[in-house]
Amino acid sequence: SLDFSSYGEIEDKPAIVCSSTPFVIPPTTSVLSLWIWDETGFDFAWESGYQYYSDYRHPYLADMDGDGKVSILHVEDDHNQMYDWELTTTGIWEPPEDHHPDHFTLHPVYPNPFNPTTTITFTLPMAGEVDLSVFDISGSRVGGGLAPTRSYPPGTHSIQFDGSNLTSGIYFIRLQAGEFTALQKMVLLK
Repeated sequence: SLDFSSYGEIEDKPAIVCSSTPFVIPPTTSVLSLWIWDETGFDFAWESGYQYYSDYRHPYLADMDGDGKVSILHVEDDHNQMYDWELTTTGIWEPPEDHHPDHFTLHPVYPNPFNPTTTITFTLPMAGEVDLSVFDISGSRVGGGLAPTRSYPPGTHSIQFDGSNLTSGIYFIRLQAGEFTALQKMVLLK
């Protein structure tokens, strides 16, 4: 479904950029697409990767820095990030400039309840050591393929948790990064 769109020009040709929600899991996924006018109508030109657990908002076509290259700017407001894809003169899209979020977030796992895997997503405003652990109801740390402590760059990260070796029940995810700690409940149903 089409969520947001905007119009502009690329190399003096009309262009449309839009965000949409593809039919994938999780349902809070979005993607950006670009069409540029040619002699027969609008022709598909580019598509971004999926943005999971959030929506691309209000894409905008403009030469923001005055260098003659058009950018697609948008705000990913659920995680306080702004991206800029810039079209180079060779026609290749440069990687997005990621303005990092300003706070830590442990996002809801998806799916929850799960069987036997779920995805843990978290956002970091700065690089650092992260302790991501899962505990059972008694407070004992359990497996699931998570490395207990690891260094991550700033941005949003997703990790697959596998509970196939665990019994059905309630489990808790704990994220520790510096002075930040977050705890979340998840349910394994087999």
